[in-house]
Amino acid sequence: MRIDIHIDPQGRPAGIEIVASSGYPALDLAVLDAVRKWHFHPALEDGLPVPSILPFSVTFSLTDY
Repeated sequence: MRIDIHIDPQGRPAGIEIVASSGYPALDLAVLDAVRKWHFHPALEDGLPVPSILPFSVTFSLTDY
């Protein structure tokens, strides 16, 4: 799964865009729910925080135990 995380100047996820789905809606929703709780160091431009976009990939590995 690939997503673009739109980060605001305060380091919060302002939006999350699914670029490529995992193919399983439940897994996609789990990633979106988790990322919404994250906090980032914002990008800086001339020493000031600015909005940015972070491409991010998630790899799932499912096995039977």
